[in-house]
Amino acid sequence: MPGILYKHKKMVREATPQDYAIIQAIALDCFDHNVAKISNLTIARFMMKRYYRVSAIEKRLKDGNILIVDEENGQINGFFDMQKGLYLANIFVSPKMQRKGIGHRLMEEGIDRALAKYPETTLITLDATKDAIKFYEKFGFVFLDRTKSQFGVDFYPMSKTIEKNIENKE
Repeated sequence: MPGILYKHKKMVREATPQDYAIIQAIALDCFDHNVAKISNLTIARFMMKRYYRVSAIEKRLKDGNILIVDEENGQINGFFDMQKGLYLANIFVSPKMQRKGIGHRLMEEGIDRALAKYPETTLITLDATKDAIKFYEKFGFVFLDRTKSQFGVDFYPMSKTIEKNIENKE
């Protein structure tokens, strides 16, 4: 209705091409704030920037990736990026908006959308940074008891088994 201002208009929606620049900015801001806070990870940051360039995003979406954003009052605060319903590539929330439930909202909505789009999915995997392990454990992900390093960043592989309801057909 004209003339009515709604406070805190929140939504999780599919990303659009107009969102791609802010998605890249959030990814780099989160990388700088959360991952590269201890050392200079120039190559890893370069790879993150490259991963979220417009042409790379468009290609992954054509390949079936799920990319959703959390928006409040016209401002994108974070995003969820999953490859074909199997691998959670990234979930980033702008550092100034962290610890406000946005990551939880993105995880719940993102996993729901992934399972709706890829109902055959039985396992979701991800590579967490050490500081993010407890966040993912809240959603049923478990650490796979090994670590790996890529471009100077240590990752902790995790997985979540998706329980399927099997009806007894007699």
